Amino acid sequence: MGAFTPDVLAVEDEETLLIEVRVTHAVDEPKLEWARCAGYRMLEIDLSRLDRNTPHDIEAFEHAVLSDARNRHWIAHPAAELEWQQSKAELIQQVAERNAWITDQRERAALAEKDRREKLLRGAKQRDERKEFVRRQARGKHAEDLSMLMSLTDPVRVARLLEDYRQASEDRVATLLNGVPETVRDAMCSWHKDAWVFGIHPMAWQLQAYVHFVGRQSAGHRFNQRDVSSWVRRSFPTEASLYRLFVAKYVARAEARKAGYAKRSLDYWVFSPEENARIPDFYAPINDFIQRLVRAKVIREMPAPIGECEVAV
Repeated sequence: MGAFTPDVLAVEDEETLLIEVRVTHAVDEPKLEWARCAGYRMLEIDLSRLDRNTPHDIEAFEHAVLSDARNRHWIAHPAAELEWQQSKAELIQQVAERNAWITDQRERAALAEKDRREKLLRGAKQRDERKEFVRRQARGKHAEDLSMLMSLTDPVRVARLLEDYRQASEDRVATLLNGVPETVRDAMCSWHKDAWVFGIHPMAWQLQAYVHFVGRQSAGHRFNQRDVSSWVRRSFPTEASLYRLFVAKYVARAEARKAGYAKRSLDYWVFSPEENARIPDFYAPINDFIQRLVRAKVIREMPAPIGECEVAV
């Protein structure tokens, strides 16, 4: 067939089939290219691995040459190659369409995510603006008291007040100390850091509170820490503005707990951290005072109601 001679030429329904039998060498590239360019089908039967004794067995040899599907393959098939090219083109188109769909879905998802984030940011901004508006309104109710907070609680001023209170109540404290037991006298010589807020030296109000609730009472007499707190505030010139700020913090915590929040801190969110730190605790000095009386064994704490105490001696 021109420059090339196939091993076998077969004609089937007027279609030519070239058959190459491989024993030592495979079909070389020029011959393969010629067959493809000429539009011929070419099949290779590979007998290179055939056992040397197989040709002497006619049935086995016929099977190897004519029927064994494992040792033959197409090396040129224009119709199949065309179908493959068409199939490949269709696949490429499908892949392109699928990739375009995926890209579109990703873009849609990205836009949706962007929209979601923008909505969240707008919502957060609106909440922050609302929170700031509520904060300003709440702070407005305490504006006057807050304006005096830093000066009233200035450590230098507090130290000066304590010294003034000490000098003013020196004689009274000495008299009261002489009338209480030794253990109580020791308990009265210390106080909570916020005990200055009651407008009198801490030793003075503690001694007078002891006399009123314990010293003048019989064993078994009961009172509540709330009673002590109310009595001290009524009996001495408490700084009203500081007390109002403290109550605001206390009420805010109670409301938060009522709303279901497990809030322990007294910090009020409408006040700054520094303001919260500077507002004295009006209950802590009373609680501290009661605990020192308990340790002195002149009163006992009752299991109920909360804050209930009993005179021990």
